[in-house]
Amino acid sequence: MVKSRILQDNRRQARISVNLKCRLKYYDKEYDAQMLDLSQGGTLLSATVLMSDEGINKWGRKVTVSLGSGGILNAPLTLSGTIKRNSIGISGVGKVVKLGIEFDDTPLILLRFISSLSKSAGTPDTETPD
Repeated sequence: MVKSRILQDNRRQARISVNLKCRLKYYDKEYDAQMLDLSQGGTLLSATVLMSDEGINKWGRKVTVSLGSGGILNAPLTLSGTIKRNSIGISGVGKVVKLGIEFDDTPLILLRFISSLSKSAGTPDTETPD
């Protein structure tokens, strides 16, 4: 007898696949990053960091994610959160980290931005914040 099991996504909010440039801030260091998915509760980011940058990939660390303006975002959107998941790879320029970040709160503009992403066939353009 063969048993099959359907795996469920146990996340509280649905994720939307995106490909958005953003900035990741950890203490006093900032990194260019790519937002891979987004939900009301968090995001998945990919960033290349220096090999010497310890701690950026640690579970439980506090970080800030910033999206530039564009589309529905009239001003840059900055979200604080905590690293909940991570994976690390090595590239020629440093460590490539993927970070699952849970947001501390969900501002109304984030809800509107997610709604606009859900309704559009493509993803709105945003600029990388300075």
